[in-house]
Amino acid sequence: MIVLDNCEIVSSTFGDNTFNGGNISLNANGIVLKNGATLESKTSSQGNGGFVSIQAKDAITFSGINDEGYASSIATYSLGQSDKSGNAGNIKLTSSKIIFKDGGHIIASTKGFGLAGEINVNAHQSITISGKNPNAKDEHTKYSGIISQSEGQDEMSGDGGRIDIQTGFLKMENHGKISTASKGSGHAGNINIKAQDIFLISSANISSASKSPEKGGAAGRLNINASHSIQLINSSLTTEAVKTITTDDQTDHLNGKITIQANYMISLQKSVITSSVLSERGNGGDIDIDPTFVLMNKSKIIANAYEGDGGNIHIVADHFIQSSDSLVDASSKFGVDGDINIDAPDEQIEKGIAKLPDNFFNAQKWLNTPCALRDKENVSRLIISGRDAIPDVPDDLRPSLPLDMTGLKYPKGLSNHMISKIEKGQNHETNGQFRMAAQTWKYCLIELSEKKFNNFRLFVIDHLAYAYQKLGFHDQAIELFNRSNEKYVR
Repeated sequence: MIVLDNCEIVSSTFGDNTFNGGNISLNANGIVLKNGATLESKTSSQGNGGFVSIQAKDAITFSGINDEGYASSIATYSLGQSDKSGNAGNIKLTSSKIIFKDGGHIIASTKGFGLAGEINVNAHQSITISGKNPNAKDEHTKYSGIISQSEGQDEMSGDGGRIDIQTGFLKMENHGKISTASKGSGHAGNINIKAQDIFLISSANISSASKSPEKGGAAGRLNINASHSIQLINSSLTTEAVKTITTDDQTDHLNGKITIQANYMISLQKSVITSSVLSERGNGGDIDIDPTFVLMNKSKIIANAYEGDGGNIHIVADHFIQSSDSLVDASSKFGVDGDINIDAPDEQIEKGIAKLPDNFFNAQKWLNTPCALRDKENVSRLIISGRDAIPDVPDDLRPSLPLDMTGLKYPKGLSNHMISKIEKGQNHETNGQFRMAAQTWKYCLIELSEKKFNNFRLFVIDHLAYAYQKLGFHDQAIELFNRSNEKYVR
């Protein structure tokens, strides 16, 4: 385990030389950056900045701010102002879980002619991005996130770097963000995300923007692919070009195109997907969406332009369900409106709704002979068996989490088969598959011997009760704890 607490590790190259900066590499079971700890690589010479590579078997965590108001971070910069300036170093993170909170972030940036570094983040279980730094010195590092940007405002500004993310479950909440941006003629970097499930809530945002007020570069493309589902609640996927100089068909495809694919569902609740060019001649980026289900509730999908043509919107789905207060729009104020193509058999679902008959079924003859009289008893019964509470919903208040099993040493004598089952239960729980998690924890509880693994069973009981609670079976969770108290509490 490596813990960096309010400290800095810096690699830099400067002056009139062509030497590359040194690399920074960390490898451990777990890596924690807390209270403003920073890993930084920068170049202000003709040499390239060194790359930063972080690898952890269990987890990489960014949390806490220091007394000066800086959050924990990894950063690479290109600061040179000549046309021979070196490029910023790349950043690569590899782990099982990666957690950003309290404004913790990674950023690759160029402030001159050099290119911003590329960012590659791979976490085979999960990535969580949440929260903000209330004392942040600048807006782009205020919120937890993954950031690449070109800050130079000259006509020869370097391009922003690409962001590549691959994980099992991507969760973003409370203003968490993934973004690329350009403030000058440089292009903003593309964002490529591959995950099993993607969940954005509470003002989370994935975006790319060209913010220059004059002769700006192109906004980056968003390529988002989920093997299962993508859900947005009060969140957004956006690309924007304020005043792009992109004017021909060959480069327009760079200008904020959004491609979203999911094998099962894309669900938008009070959320937006937008691609827009606010002025000049650039065309709006296209939006392509291809799942099995598209659900829109009080949400918008928009591809707009100002003088150029509006972007095209193409939605391919087996089922497209849109509330009356949702909007799909592709327009231009002075150019040609974009095309909207929705390939879905039930786009207009109201046409398939059957009208109820006016002559309702007459149940009077059954009321004359109630159940109590037919079975010669004095009472009638209506028995409904099922959940005793409503299952949790993503945007509701959350109950306390179960005991964290990360880094827990397994007791001696525990078989590899049982360890595999326990890890599988943790994965189901992390991915929100609580029914499968409950089945796995129940199996473990049965197989673990009370005499041999008495204390370890408490962890399994805690996680099983948590799964029951998430599914709405509160009585079973309470009964499980009551039985445990009889055995463990004296």
